[in-house]
Amino acid sequence: MQTKKTELDSITDDGTRAIGWNKTGELLAVGDNERQLTIFDNIGQFLKQIDTQQKGFVGLDWHPDENLIMTVEEKISIYDFETENLKDIEDSDEDILMLCVAWHPNGEFFVTADYCDFVNKYSPLL
Repeated sequence: MQTKKTELDSITDDGTRAIGWNKTGELLAVGDNERQLTIFDNIGQFLKQIDTQQKGFVGLDWHPDENLIMTVEEKISIYDFETENLKDIEDSDEDILMLCVAWHPNGEFFVTADYCDFVNKYSPLL
């Protein structure tokens, strides 16, 4: 396999935690530590940046059939690349840091995983 390095513009200096390609490999989503979701094309050209109002990103996953991006940190958000709609999903009354998210291959549901909270005795959840 040949390696090629491409530098992406519009990435913050605070680092990146979440990254993923859409199903066709035409779009790359990058979630940074400053609540910005940045979208690039498959050659690294900047397309758009979305302020998600998250504290930062820990995980993201593209829907298997649509250009929807699920993101997690202290909340779950879905961004629709086509309509530019951003929607938050209330999953719990407690603030728990979610670590990852994955759509089921059929696209009908997704799963998240989180840290537990030992102080308040919240068990880890899927």
